[in-house]
Amino acid sequence: MSGYRVCGVGAPRKLDSANCRGAIRRRWAARRYGLDLQLALYVCYELHYRGFAGVNPRWEWNPGLLHVRGRLEDTFLSAVRNDVGEIGPYETAADAMDTLSVEPVDGSGPSYYLRDTARCITSRKPI
Repeated sequence: MSGYRVCGVGAPRKLDSANCRGAIRRRWAARRYGLDLQLALYVCYELHYRGFAGVNPRWEWNPGLLHVRGRLEDTFLSAVRNDVGEIGPYETAADAMDTLSVEPVDGSGPSYYLRDTARCITSRKPI
């Protein structure tokens, strides 16, 4: 999408839905978390929140751009839902963080090495 100057924002040519739909299909069909998709979403949101110097504020409500933003959001959110899986009605973000924050008792790495084998002098030296 960045290769298309974000579907023509700031470009002299007129934006239309057909140009943006084609750009969406060509640029990131396989890159659901790609930087181009994230940049395009950022630009769409920034047009809504503050705008850009030299860009007409009417872009915020351009039907073609709103269509593109919806497609970008659908692409990203469907990838997240696919990768995260089904979330139960009583599961919360705090529960997920609690699960992720528990470190296994029998792990490996520098912290386990220092805990199990290091002496006071050893722990001051880089590993």
